[in-house]
Amino acid sequence: MKKKTPLHLIVIPLCSALCFPSCKPVELKTVRVGYMVIEECAPLLNEAAFRKHGLRLDLVQAPGGAVIVDSIIGGSLDFGYSNLVSPILARSRGINLAVFAGCTYEDSTHAGHGLMVLPNSDIKSARDLKGKSIAVNTLRNIDHLMLARFLKGNGVSLDEVHLVEIPFQRMDTVLKQGAVQAAAVVEPFLTKSKDEQLKCIGDYFLLKPEDRIEVTSYVAKRSWLSKNPEIAKAFQEALHDSVAYYATHEDDFRNVIQKMTKLDAKLTARMVLPAYGQEPTRDGIELLVQEMKAQRFINADYSVTDLIWSPQ
Repeated sequence: MKKKTPLHLIVIPLCSALCFPSCKPVELKTVRVGYMVIEECAPLLNEAAFRKHGLRLDLVQAPGGAVIVDSIIGGSLDFGYSNLVSPILARSRGINLAVFAGCTYEDSTHAGHGLMVLPNSDIKSARDLKGKSIAVNTLRNIDHLMLARFLKGNGVSLDEVHLVEIPFQRMDTVLKQGAVQAAAVVEPFLTKSKDEQLKCIGDYFLLKPEDRIEVTSYVAKRSWLSKNPEIAKAFQEALHDSVAYYATHEDDFRNVIQKMTKLDAKLTARMVLPAYGQEPTRDGIELLVQEMKAQRFINADYSVTDLIWSPQ
């Protein structure tokens, strides 16, 4: 059995004065939240937005949503940020998880992923990847699924490539070292890779210009949500406030991303920002389910009816 990557609890100096005026002191409820060092998680660092709704976040860093979901199942996290494939896989194994807050999506105007190769590589397109090693952040997640879809759409099967799990932050280094021949990269590391003259052979999330792929949400066990509906609702509202604030204060948002990722400020000033929705849609999840069946991530028929949790 593959050893799971351990989670590391870190302390982050959150930006309490950035976004909201001070309010009367309230008793804060502490929740343990899994996150990743990528731009989509930056709204979590808006401490004032969550304090306004009575929450204090203990943020626990992980390399991917699959690891976060395992920690939610194991009880070391209350909930966490995850790609949408991981909770669907868990539900297919009988584990009662639900997505309940926020959503990010990718389309042609918010293209945040890229399949990168070295500038002098003989790999010119996805068809040239047969027999090559490709870095992905974790296996059995949405990046893995979308990469499989992208390869299949270009005449290459997963059986013809070798996937290597590498954290997003290290993909450009591993690629330059020659350990892999391509890397599936997400922003803000996509812009960093382009600045380093790495070559993008395509956005592996988008096969067609009209594609719209729902990518992530926040996930919890349904039993936890049933016991803590007020906390879940408060998190929904706080996340919405944080995203809304950053939608109208882009410079603040880019500054928070820069502090979180420790990348150069000139780089984060140019990166493509994520697109946020209120929560995943039934159609968006159904698209992923059908693709998971096609790529043999799941075998049985699967209903998405109660995967999305809403407060009563």
